Amino acid sequence: MNLWDRYAQSYDMVLEKVFFYRELHDDVAAKIKGCQKIVDIGTGTGNFLAKATNPYKFGVDNNDSMLRYASRKLKYGTLSKQEIEFLGFKSDSVDAVICINVLYTSEQPMQALKEMHRVLRQGGILALSGPLPSPDFELLKKRAVETLPAGDIAPHIAVVEECSRQILATSIRNKFTAPQLEEILKNEIGFSIILESHHRYYLAQNYFLLARK
Repeated sequence: MNLWDRYAQSYDMVLEKVFFYRELHDDVAAKIKGCQKIVDIGTGTGNFLAKATNPYKFGVDNNDSMLRYASRKLKYGTLSKQEIEFLGFKSDSVDAVICINVLYTSEQPMQALKEMHRVLRQGGILALSGPLPSPDFELLKKRAVETLPAGDIAPHIAVVEECSRQILATSIRNKFTAPQLEEILKNEIGFSIILESHHRYYLAQNYFLLARK
C-alpha cells in the first residue's frame, strides 16, 4: 500500500473534522457558487466536490483509492483518473477550476497551471491554494488535535501525521507564496485579473489566490 492509499483511509476521519480544513472548502464553495461547470483538481476523497452545489461537477485525481472514497459520497458528478498536467477537458469549457493543496506535488507546476488556464472559459475562475514554503506543521497539528472529537481516532491521527510529514518532506517540489504565484498567473500563464491573493487560510500557513481568465 503506497503513501496516498494509506492517507486515503484516514483522511476523512481526521481532516474533514478540522475547522481550518472545512473553512477553506466552505469559503471556496461560496466564491464559485454561481458557476455552472466546475472541475476539482486533485479531488482526493471528494470532500470539496460533495460540498459544492454547482450543477455540473467533475473531480480528477491520480490515485485510485482517493477516487474510490470520493465515489461513495458524491450524490452527483463525474470522477476520473487524470494527471493535473494533462487534463482531459476541452479548451474553454469550464467555469471554475479548484486546486486545493495539490499544485505543490506536481513535477511540472507551470504545465499544470497552463492546463487549468486552457480549460477555463474566458472569464472563468481559478481558486488555488497550497502550503507555503515552510509551513508550521506543529501549529497545524496542535490546533487540529484540539478540535478533534474524543474517541477512537488516535490511530487515524497517527497515519495522517506520518503521511503528512512524508508529503511535506518529499512532495513539496514547488515552494510558492501568494505574491510569487500572482506574478506567475498574470505574466506567464495569462490570467487577466487577480481577485484575491493572501495567506489567511490554514492558520496563515497556506497561500490562496482567486484569479479570473
